[in-house]
Amino acid sequence: MALRPATADDWAAMTGLPAPGEWWGYVEARAQLIEGLGAIYLAGDGRWWITFQRCPGVGKVKTAHAGARRLLAEARDRGVTVHALAQPGMQGAALWLERLGFAMTGQELEGVAVWQTR
Repeated sequence: MALRPATADDWAAMTGLPAPGEWWGYVEARAQLIEGLGAIYLAGDGRWWITFQRCPGVGKVKTAHAGARRLLAEARDRGVTVHALAQPGMQGAALWLERLGFAMTGQELEGVAVWQTR
């Protein structure tokens, strides 16, 4: 696993958007290619959210899981409750969130269940 701290340029390259005001994350990258980004950011709703982006065709599920665990450990150290959405249509997304320690809140955002760290 070759994770390095993410930069605002990495965020923009992976999402097509400017980096949020408050966030931290990691990327899996080679010399000229960012293969994936995992980050926790403070959204306009005042909640911290976790997000993951991978380039099409990139698997690296074990790397994504290890990166997610690292991000969530840092969130715990900072006293931050993290929220997440299971990606609709992605088989196993809800199970992955459960394994990472998330629980459903009973809330929905645009018809998708909101999860948060326990």
